[in-house]
Amino acid sequence: MPLTVSTFALLRIALPLLLVMTACGSAPVEEVASVPTPTATTEAIPASEPAESQVTTSSGSLFPEGIDADHDTDMVALTMPPTSGEWPDRGLTPSGPVDWGDEIDPEWFITGLLDYPLEWVGDTSYNAGFSTHVAVWPWQEVHAGPRFAGGLPGTWMSTFDADHGYSTIEGGVGIGSGNRWPSQGGKFTMGAVSAEFAQWANGPGAGGGLEGDVYWEDWRWDIPQGKYGIAQLSPHVLFPPDGLNMAADSNGQFLGYGYHPLPIIDARTTTGPYGEIDTGNQSWTLFMNTANFSGPVAFILPDFYSYPAVHVDEVAAGLGLADGGFTQSPYLDTVGSFQNQQFANELWEIPAVQAVDANGTPYVKTTRTQFPANGGDADSSIILQNISAYQRSALWDSTEAWFAGGDSPRGELAAASTVVKTFEQWDLANEYLGWMLIPEGVEDGDFEYRIDWTTLVKVDVSDPHTFRYRWNLDLVERVHGNFVLPEYFRLDDDPTASFGKVWTPILEPDVPAETGLVEHVFEELNQPQYNTNPFETPAEPDSPWQSPGPASETFQVALGDGSVVEYAWYRFVDQPAMRHHHFTDEEREAIQQRVELIHRQWTPDRSYLAGPSVGELVSLDDGVLVTPPSGMEIGYVPIATRQALAGE
Repeated sequence: MPLTVSTFALLRIALPLLLVMTACGSAPVEEVASVPTPTATTEAIPASEPAESQVTTSSGSLFPEGIDADHDTDMVALTMPPTSGEWPDRGLTPSGPVDWGDEIDPEWFITGLLDYPLEWVGDTSYNAGFSTHVAVWPWQEVHAGPRFAGGLPGTWMSTFDADHGYSTIEGGVGIGSGNRWPSQGGKFTMGAVSAEFAQWANGPGAGGGLEGDVYWEDWRWDIPQGKYGIAQLSPHVLFPPDGLNMAADSNGQFLGYGYHPLPIIDARTTTGPYGEIDTGNQSWTLFMNTANFSGPVAFILPDFYSYPAVHVDEVAAGLGLADGGFTQSPYLDTVGSFQNQQFANELWEIPAVQAVDANGTPYVKTTRTQFPANGGDADSSIILQNISAYQRSALWDSTEAWFAGGDSPRGELAAASTVVKTFEQWDLANEYLGWMLIPEGVEDGDFEYRIDWTTLVKVDVSDPHTFRYRWNLDLVERVHGNFVLPEYFRLDDDPTASFGKVWTPILEPDVPAETGLVEHVFEELNQPQYNTNPFETPAEPDSPWQSPGPASETFQVALGDGSVVEYAWYRFVDQPAMRHHHFTDEEREAIQQRVELIHRQWTPDRSYLAGPSVGELVSLDDGVLVTPPSGMEIGYVPIATRQALAGE
């Protein structure tokens, strides 16, 4: 998502936690037994309507006519990147030039977005989630240490109307400061966010919130918040709390993943200190397509989204609960997804150092950043392909009928209910690529000079469903199956750029000796994270982890990141997330029966998401693929109870 005044501070907190990289009202929806079409402020625009039906906002973004995009700033931020090639106007005055100093300054970094703009889909019936195939590769030639954090391409899936608080499904594959044991192959987190970041959930037993675990430092259970927001669904994949590991040697293969709601949990009333609200029946389910696993993995409990409405004062007040306002949750538990969410790489921090030459010209050296050489030719990287949006008839309708006694669907999201989106072609590389080089401590309004990408790369979307970079091999080095970007940059005047200057990529011979940058060594390369404490779970006998507790002994598995995960098998409805939400016995048995149907019929040898058009599928780390004990093949799931560095 573009960095705006309203989101910049939250992203400084949330991105390391979500490991990615990483916010509009409608009338209450009374029908909760299906995925309702969101209520727009204007009539939806048919996909065939001409370009005159779009308007240009003050930030240069295109939106359907009738949307007040200049004032609806959350919609602008969530859906469309700026087409002008500049950061969205924050309405701030720069505080002044940077004090460059005369010695090497180690407190610099690269941050920003790489955008993958898509043509507008006008049909709002495509409101039942998305999928894509995203390249997985190590961002850095050598892991850049505990400061580095970056997400591979992902998205921010929200409802069409988000005036009731920023609430999404984010996540994706990344390597970041939120990982205690980072892997060059990357780790996947689900990144569910409830209203106004009240809580977030990254996987079964993994999450936090602004009230408790803001930085995950202590892994607190006295204020669990998002740790119980996601239920394990697959009996074949173990989801560690530090993220779901891709194979450690992943480099340019494609991970297929996406979300579609399933009616696993019935609608119910959620009660809290600020009242009660009707929670919908949409369990947003993560599907994956990899070389060694295919199928549903886990889902977000509907109560996760409605929770802030009755537990967070500001959210409850905004919904007017005390005054007879909303009775139905306006979040993803009830309302369908917006069909035009943005896709981008959200980069938190690539370490850098800065110095000046004898003339006072600033130069920067960064750690070595790379992109995969997976395009099947000499100069290209394929980053994303086949971004799709779904109607509820893709799988919801047939699953709902199945749970009511009908025939079993195969589990594949139906092609007839899918739209494959088209990438937009923009004029200049800088319009897609928004990385800045800035010092630590930068504030909104300070000079934020962007990197000039035009000499490095061109964007190729000649295949409209595939996003490809074509690299300038005079500046970009091809090394070991990757394209390594220049590690040196010079600040040059450019009257067309933000704040009048850009960072120009240069090669080592162009770096003045007096800067000392060529000799500089980044001392934190391959260094461990600041926090490598084990992930522990409650041992108290009355906790959801122990009452009624696991149905098996504890097992151990070693992962490619150097950690060891302890896990046990729980009956599905007895896993901690399900017990924490206090379902009645009748509710639990209905849910258990549905999950057992899924376990019997939706096996990992089937196809669920359409495969990639080009390239190979990535593999999950072999350690996360598990086999249920005898007698627990149906209706039981593996739950991680501890994760620690081997030997601890």
